[in-house]
Amino acid sequence: MYVDFRQPRTARDEQGQPIPDEEGRPKLEWVQRDRPIVKLHYVFNIEQTDGLKLRSLATATPEWEGHERAEALIKSSGVRVDHVADDRAYYSMKDDRVVLPDRSQFDSQSAYTHTALHELGHATGHPDRLNRPTLVKHGGFGSEAYAREELRAEIAVMMIGEQLGVGHEPRHGTAYVSSWIKALENDPKEIRAAAVDAQQISDWLITRERERSKDAKRTEHEPSGSEADRTHESGDPDRAEAVTAGVRDPVQADHGPAGRGMRTSARVPGSDGERAQDSGPSR
Repeated sequence: MYVDFRQPRTARDEQGQPIPDEEGRPKLEWVQRDRPIVKLHYVFNIEQTDGLKLRSLATATPEWEGHERAEALIKSSGVRVDHVADDRAYYSMKDDRVVLPDRSQFDSQSAYTHTALHELGHATGHPDRLNRPTLVKHGGFGSEAYAREELRAEIAVMMIGEQLGVGHEPRHGTAYVSSWIKALENDPKEIRAAAVDAQQISDWLITRERERSKDAKRTEHEPSGSEADRTHESGDPDRAEAVTAGVRDPVQADHGPAGRGMRTSARVPGSDGERAQDSGPSR
């Protein structure tokens, strides 16, 4: 499955005329879609093909490079994130917090980032945020509602990873894929509904990361107290006298009902390469 976030269109100048490229053809530009398009593609392992001319693989980037925005998104979400010496990652709706193992327990920064984004995806369903029925009316581990909520969180991670440039790391075993298939078989339109909810999850988290980034840049450009004082001292002497004389400067002018707390949890990737998920009443 592929989620397409952008679409090409003819680039135009201020007069609305097409902008030609170097060969005189209309130049294309990529723009964000109002809503992503979900596409299904059949893929094959390279060992199942013959005669393909493959491009050389690009040099791998350092492990932590590209994850800065993901770290900023986690902080800007406003969701409490605790790290503990345990092997489970989960979101508790009752406590409204995400619990993650220590970073040192993950195999890579990518594994940590995707696990954190997945649990934050669940957190957006809290009644004070998106109030998502698949989370608020959670039916417990193994239920169809559980599978539907997990599907939404995982699609959202793919969308966010695409926008942040960190990609996506599949993390579920056969048991969870089977539960998704069961939910999709019971309702063929479920994949579209899940994609819509996943887009809302992505938008909620990305928007807050962008707002925090804008606020940080705005703060950087604001003059410090000493700079403002110097500006005032070097200002209009008449205005300074007026202020000294006491003349006002004209220029200044979860939580749901008790007992309905829920948490989703996941085992940190181990040697079996998958994360066992469970949920139950928060302790």
